Amino acid sequence: MTAHDIADCLASLAECRSLCLQTVVDCLKHGGLLASLPHIRAMNDCTELCGTTSALLLRESPLAGHLCAMTSEACQLCVIDLKAFGDNMTPMMRNVVAVCQKTQTRTLALFRFTQSAAAAARSQTQLQEYDPHHHGNAIPGAVPGATPSAPPTNLAPPAIPAKSVQSPPQAKILSPEPAVASIGSPKRDKRTSEAMATGMRTD
Repeated sequence: MTAHDIADCLASLAECRSLCLQTVVDCLKHGGLLASLPHIRAMNDCTELCGTTSALLLRESPLAGHLCAMTSEACQLCVIDLKAFGDNMTPMMRNVVAVCQKTQTRTLALFRFTQSAAAAARSQTQLQEYDPHHHGNAIPGAVPGATPSAPPTNLAPPAIPAKSVQSPPQAKILSPEPAVASIGSPKRDKRTSEAMATGMRTD
């Protein structure tokens, strides 16, 4: 979709709005079935939507695409209503049919273009959300534009420090106490015994 295509669409909208408005006045003058409510309402809807869509396109509103779809439908309904008169159509009504068909084609093409552009913008936004190089999701300390390296796979697991095993306390072996030596030597003890025996006999 180029700027020339948008300009053509704006031209068709302006022409359709002007011609529908003039035809409404002409039909009301003729009266009868030409002035019936459904017939007048169809052309009035086309008139209003063409003017509103032109205004939104000129100010580059994001809602212009939705209005283009509604305008395309309004032009189609207006063509169906006018063709229902058959040979009773006035020359102005025939002109409205031709202009409405052209406007319907151009507004529908513009609507499809805006839908495609919106879908592409959403896809780009989703890619940026998952892109690690995007400024909003960059890894702290990472070099912009650098390919993130994969974590090494040949690293040994961290060593777990072994707990010191304390040996159980050894039982203290008590050495036997030395025997108490008898007082005096054996010879002295013998003499003492003899002396004591002698003394007892003397007594």
